[in-house]
Amino acid sequence: MKKIEVSILLPVYNVSLYIEECLISLSNQTFINFEIIAIDDGSSDNSLVLLNKYSKHEPRLFVFENKLNKGISYTLNKGLKLCKGDYILRMDGDDVSDSKRIEKKIDFLKKNPQYDVVGCSMNTIDDKGVFLGKKIHLFDQELIYKTRFLASPLSHIWMAKKFVYETLGGYRDLDGVEDYDFLLRAIDSGLSVTNIENYFGYDVRINREGNTISSLGSYQRDMFEYVKLLSNDRIFNKSDRFPKGKPKKVKNNKYDLTARVLSIYISSNGLKKFLFLFLFLFMTVFSHHHRKYIIYKIKYNLLTKLI
Repeated sequence: MKKIEVSILLPVYNVSLYIEECLISLSNQTFINFEIIAIDDGSSDNSLVLLNKYSKHEPRLFVFENKLNKGISYTLNKGLKLCKGDYILRMDGDDVSDSKRIEKKIDFLKKNPQYDVVGCSMNTIDDKGVFLGKKIHLFDQELIYKTRFLASPLSHIWMAKKFVYETLGGYRDLDGVEDYDFLLRAIDSGLSVTNIENYFGYDVRINREGNTISSLGSYQRDMFEYVKLLSNDRIFNKSDRFPKGKPKKVKNNKYDLTARVLSIYISSNGLKKFLFLFLFLFMTVFSHHHRKYIIYKIKYNLLTKLI
């Protein structure tokens, strides 16, 4: 039997409206030597049924489940133990892959052995699949390092050599920022991460009810700051305080309302877009999380344009 080269790690939670489109985009890949390790994390919708139905005509799809919802970090680590490939590719159940995504990423890692993890830029789409914009990720190593505390260097849909996960021990219990923590630990450990230049190989669905941003709210922003502190611990103190000091979930209505306005701005056009941008900027006066978000965006844009 031919050895599996790529394992696609696919955590699934309440994405029944999108999972079939996701799976079709994987079945249609130009690179064919892969397996799909799909783990349903206790979905309350029809996601698991659809996974099992699709697996009947896609022999590369292997379906597993958590009887109860365990969270993204637990589910990813469970999936990692099941992956047989030398390369591991992440995918979310509500997103869509370009047909050449696996081919391009594995080809990049083989031709550029100095890199251990590779991502790409993305197209953003709404819950109906309508194009909203582009999210560009950097490929320059110096720039990635300089901006790593302003924005995540890669989106979570990267391809990594399997030994990277083995070296770092998988994901830590930091749901919502488990991928950002993973990347910072990789960089702090001397591993090389980058993105394929000018390749938009993934459609990521934003502004969807139930996704990480909408479900975690301000807690996710607090967690971003926390994992930065952990990175500074490793750099300056050669230690890591985790899980000590981990933020607690606190309902923040001001943040949630401001985030909703931002979401409407992103998905709007014309005069409506302008009005909701003005409203968002006004509301940031009352939301320190969003004020910090704007400051980070400005600093990031200045660095990426001036260096």
